[in-house]
Amino acid sequence: MRVGNSTFWYNRGVAQGSILSPALFNIFTEDLSDLLIEEAQITVDDLLFYADDILILCSSMEQLRTTINTLEEWTIANGMVLNKKKSGIVVFAGRFQSHIPFMKSSDSNIQGRKRWIASGSDFLGFPIVEQYKYLGTILNSKLTCKPQIEYIKKKSAFLFVKLYPYLANASSEGRKDMWRTMNALLFSATLMLLHYEPWRMTFKQFMLISQRTSSDLVDKMIGLDLRDLVADLVKNCKSKWESRKLCLPIDKPLPCLKKANCMFGVPSCWNVVVNTQRRPCPICKGAIMDSYHLANSHALSVPSLWDEISCKDKLQGISRFERRKEIQAKLESHLSLWRFCWSTIVQRNSDRMMIE
Repeated sequence: MRVGNSTFWYNRGVAQGSILSPALFNIFTEDLSDLLIEEAQITVDDLLFYADDILILCSSMEQLRTTINTLEEWTIANGMVLNKKKSGIVVFAGRFQSHIPFMKSSDSNIQGRKRWIASGSDFLGFPIVEQYKYLGTILNSKLTCKPQIEYIKKKSAFLFVKLYPYLANASSEGRKDMWRTMNALLFSATLMLLHYEPWRMTFKQFMLISQRTSSDLVDKMIGLDLRDLVADLVKNCKSKWESRKLCLPIDKPLPCLKKANCMFGVPSCWNVVVNTQRRPCPICKGAIMDSYHLANSHALSVPSLWDEISCKDKLQGISRFERRKEIQAKLESHLSLWRFCWSTIVQRNSDRMMIE
């Protein structure tokens, strides 16, 4: 390694950015897990190792003390330095527990729930923290989802701002692909959050469609079944975890169910069609100008295009350019029909006011 005009050889550590580094570090620290099991009586299920990111679950203060002492002794014996400032201790407790060691409740009480913060103390030099991010997942004392949801919202907003020049000119299919590539991965560690609005909210943002868009249409556009997605991930995680505990080779991931991409070839003006059907009705208070409202409240028929453009049979043997050209004509026709309905409603309202 060269530093200025000096050159020296290093004989410890792993190469930063190398794909082999996590595996090499895991091999080097393998005896640490055996030592913690023997000295601190910690089960293998409570040891989560990924290279230098280590999470250890302790069930008592005495076990925590023994674990820290074992870690310090191991690092000294192996020529390593334990960075206590970058580490943290989170005290987990039940949702309705009124007292948490090393923690205190804040004065603010939102919706009847107290916010627990660190009391400012430390334990054997390790700081007691309110929450800690481990491999992208935020863990707090009550294991609530709110910190993770807020993190996903901020991260998604940041990605959206950076990618907006591309999204503004991309096709609808390209917007969906970018969301799946850059945004959907934020939910991988916490699939239970897929039940919450950020999953659909961030998709609407990347697709440049109104937040009033129905959840049913959004789910169809995403094209992922939550139950199938969760089931595939659980199977793969269980298989890897059992192999890891038994020191067996990790099997290849189980194949995931693949569905036809219903957004294949859909042009960028698709978001214009969706947004026009989510505009407020100029007459009916609180209603939006979708096909259902136009038919039932104003006797105007505007067919839904989704079933036609998502037809799987039409995806066979057709190029993206041909499909885009075909859908483009249908969308323009649909927009013309919707504008006619809008002007008809406005005219009817004007005629009624003149009569009155």
